[in-house]
Formats: sequence, structure tokens, C-alpha cells
Amino acid sequence: GGFARNRLAALSPTFTVTSWDPVSSSKVRAVVAGAAGIYYGGDGAAVRLVNATTGAGVWSQTLTGGSVRSLALSPGETALYVGGLFETYGTLTRHGLIKANPLTGAPDTAFNANFRADSGVGPGGAYDGEAGNVLQVTPDGNRLLVGVAGQGSDVFKVLNPRTGSVTWLKVLPGDTQAHAIVGTTYIVGYHNKGGSTSTAPYP
Repeated sequence: GGFARNRLAALSPTFTVTSWDPVSSSKVRAVVAGAAGIYYGGDGAAVRLVNATTGAGVWSQTLTGGSVRSLALSPGETALYVGGLFETYGTLTRHGLIKANPLTGAPDTAFNANFRADSGVGPGGAYDGEAGNVLQVTPDGNRLLVGVAGQGSDVFKVLNPRTGSVTWLKVLPGDTQAHAIVGTTYIVGYHNKGGSTSTAPYP
């Protein structure tokens, strides 16, 4: 809209650019809005919460090993889920998916999805682990839907949002790029050689 903004901007209901300008020094791949503010992450080495009005920082948690690809808040905003290619979040070693306190960013050490880490071997060794590419919590808060990506890691998982344990999963022919809930059906979109979508009923 003619305003200088570094990778993040806010629009009013009439689609004019507001004064909100938190400024990101790296590519942003995931944004989610909550009562506490705006959460974002991407290619930079951090997940951040900023004030929704001023853009001022509230908290920041460092990452190593790769980018953030997805963020999701639970119903009631009692948990923030962070998915991506990273190996550590704050002081916690976890590959690809963590659960955090939305108000402080502190990781929940009791949550562990046990995603396979990158092997570090061969031409795809830097991205052959399981990455949380797309995240969504069901409206009742009882399931965490995770579209997994990574070379050889093409799967859609339904997890327990409190522990990270697998409820059920479906192997796909390509990385999950999007999913949605329609009635009692999960719709999963992925890139592949033989089709475009997959559907599965609630378990």
C-alpha cells in the first residue's frame, strides 16, 4: 500500500495499512493472532510474540537447526504449537514440533511427538526428518492435526494435544501442504504424483 514494512504489516477493516510495524529481519512463514498478541516465526532463529497494537516485543524464544513453518493456538489459547524444521526450541531439544506456553513462550517438556530428526547423511540429510508443516487443533481441543513434510516423511498425523502421542496417521505420496475440518471429515491437501487430496473421517 505504499508503506515501508519489513515482512509484517497490519490492515484496518477498510484495508488501509496501520501503524503496526514490528519489523522482521528474516522471512516470515507463519503468523497467528491471539488475545495476547501476534505470534510469528519463519527463517529467523526465533519464535516471537508482539503486541497487536504497538508491535512491541512481548517474548522471544530462540531456535536452532531450521525454520518455523506453522503455528497454531489451542481453543481457549492455553497452548501454542510450533512446527518446522528446527532441532531445538529455547533450551529444549525437540525436532519439528513443540508445545509452548502462549504467555511466556516456555516449552512444555511433557509434550513430545517424537518426530524423527534429520539424519545428516546424504544429499537430503538436512531435511529428511519429520517437520511440522501444517498445524490445526480441532474445535473441541481433543486432537492436534499435523501435516508432516520432509524428504521421506510424507504423512498426516492426528496427535494427542496434551502428550504428543499418535492417535492415528495416514501415509501420503507427498508433503502435506494444507488441511481443513469439514463436519466430521478431515480434508488433507498434498503435492504428489497421483492425486491432489485425501479425506478421512474422525476416528
